[in-house]
Amino acid sequence: RRKQKTINQAGRQTIVKKETNKEEKTIKLKKVVRTYKKMARSPMLLTVVALATVLLGAQAMNFHSWGEFSTSNSTGYDKEKLNIHMLSHTHDDMGWLKTVDQYFYGDKNDIQHAGVQYILDTVVRALADNPQRRFVYVEMGFFKRWWDEQDDVIRSLVRGLIKNGQLEFANAGWTMNDESDIYYEDIITNMSLGHEFLLKEFGIRPRVAWHIDPFGHQASQAAIFAQMGFDAFFFSRIDYQDRAKRIADKTMEMVWRPETPFGKDAEIFTSVMYDNYCTPPGFCFDQGCDDTPMKTDHRLEGFNADQRAADFVKIAKERAEAYPTNNVMITMGCDFQFENAFENFKNIDKLIDYVRLLYGDEVNIFYSTPQTYVDYIKKSQYKFTVKTDDFEPYADRVDAYWSGYYTSRVAQKGYISDLSKFYAGAHTLATISLLNRAVQEGGFKGKSLSSFDSILTSYRDLFEALSLNTHHDAVSGTEKQHVCDDYMKRLYRGEVVADEFVKRLLAERHITLAGSESHPEFQRCNLNRTSTECDVVNSLTSSNSLLLTVFNPSRDSTHVVRAKVPNKDVNVFDVKGVKLDADVICEQTQVIDTIKPDDVVTDCNLYLVDTFSPHEIKNYVIKTISQESNYFDWWLKQTNPTTKTTTTTDDDTI
Repeated sequence: RRKQKTINQAGRQTIVKKETNKEEKTIKLKKVVRTYKKMARSPMLLTVVALATVLLGAQAMNFHSWGEFSTSNSTGYDKEKLNIHMLSHTHDDMGWLKTVDQYFYGDKNDIQHAGVQYILDTVVRALADNPQRRFVYVEMGFFKRWWDEQDDVIRSLVRGLIKNGQLEFANAGWTMNDESDIYYEDIITNMSLGHEFLLKEFGIRPRVAWHIDPFGHQASQAAIFAQMGFDAFFFSRIDYQDRAKRIADKTMEMVWRPETPFGKDAEIFTSVMYDNYCTPPGFCFDQGCDDTPMKTDHRLEGFNADQRAADFVKIAKERAEAYPTNNVMITMGCDFQFENAFENFKNIDKLIDYVRLLYGDEVNIFYSTPQTYVDYIKKSQYKFTVKTDDFEPYADRVDAYWSGYYTSRVAQKGYISDLSKFYAGAHTLATISLLNRAVQEGGFKGKSLSSFDSILTSYRDLFEALSLNTHHDAVSGTEKQHVCDDYMKRLYRGEVVADEFVKRLLAERHITLAGSESHPEFQRCNLNRTSTECDVVNSLTSSNSLLLTVFNPSRDSTHVVRAKVPNKDVNVFDVKGVKLDADVICEQTQVIDTIKPDDVVTDCNLYLVDTFSPHEIKNYVIKTISQESNYFDWWLKQTNPTTKTTTTTDDDTI
């Protein structure tokens, strides 16, 4: 038997092909066995040592980027072998079959078994058990929720894991945004919210873009990521025909250089995953999978470690044929996996050990991260092909094009677009008000500083809701109906809070201009409502008038201003009393959301064209035709106006 086999002390069994390799492999086996025996005698030893190491390293950190961390492990880059990067990760949709809250808490598991809080709980502890392990996390909307619930001990542990490169954040937007149904400002909003959190809490910024699930990819997204400072862009979904050709041509990796005025400043290294972002077939070790685990004790039935190692190396080599360098990434994880991270990591540990033992002369296998992979690619100094156009539309097989979501759920898409413009304008208005106060006070102190905190608080709900709705299962419309309802509810709540703050800012500005101490009553009338549903419009009578306030948050432009009015018998004037050309169009329409939905009312809209300079606020006076032209003395002379006022939204104008 000794001539045919070498049986190690822990029960590992391997076929010996060459006498020269037998002694070397036996020595390696004995080292592994000694380590496992020590762990068996003291199961808490490794955990305690790892925790102590991490906690000692979790002190105050200066600002740094991911490149300053040491993210590789003891194996290092090997230019002579195939480097197999084992990338442990989870893809956590912020809403899809369940709402974002249900996914986080693990609620409604009869719909889909998923609980993000448990993923993060166990991943952190499993990483602490073994300093060689690595994990990648992406969705900051989930991570911040989890982070806010942690005590100082866990927070210190996490900071240490981040510092030594075991926990790496990729992409790190609030969520993983869609690329086809979204405006570029919303992408910036989503990414800035997530990056703001990382910079504030850990002093870091991610260096790798990670869009493994959106349904097609646009060159404009690549250009934005490049200008955000990302080193690389990883994704999975491309057309099945394109994938087949790229695999054959070994062009699954490239330099993506979109056709923009920025030239090479907008280019980014891009890597397409071999088939999808999940584990290779047969190697899913998650608690929700049925694949066979690693069986490493020959005394028990079903010893399979040598065969599993052989099968895995075969898969890795097949995939490596599609890539031009001696590096291949194998993703270990999938949707909402690692809820029991100990089970996943224990089997991956064993798989790595056996591959190293049996095939260490051919491959270099280790836990890795996207940034480590990019660093190794740079060392290869390979000259990649260049791509300039989109990866759209996306088809995963014959006659199966993922393009219906471009136009699905139009009401949701429209609401997101409208609130995005409202948020941009409100944000600009708040910034101008804040700067004006700072100038008056001679710096950011006192009222201006407290106002800054108030602004952040007032806009936070809308900021987070808009970022959440950039998710590739939100604005795309691919979510279930109850999830769509939840998305819309969050948008509305954010709008209500932000709207109240905008009214307050406008009232303060009105007081400053008019020299009055009274607060005018502003109301924003949504244009998808009828004029009868806007109280301030109905208050227009022969004895009072309406103040229409319009804010331009953008550049020099000419706008069509639209406002609700009660009927055709109105005129509009500037604040100097000059009558302006305007049209009033009325139509019969149904009332929305009333007890009597069949009620038909007259809905009237006033239209006028005007030119606005950047960040200009203009006021107009609307009055009934029966009023005398000198009515506006209240605006020019009165110090205590009692008129009702209104604001309106049209295009990019508030």
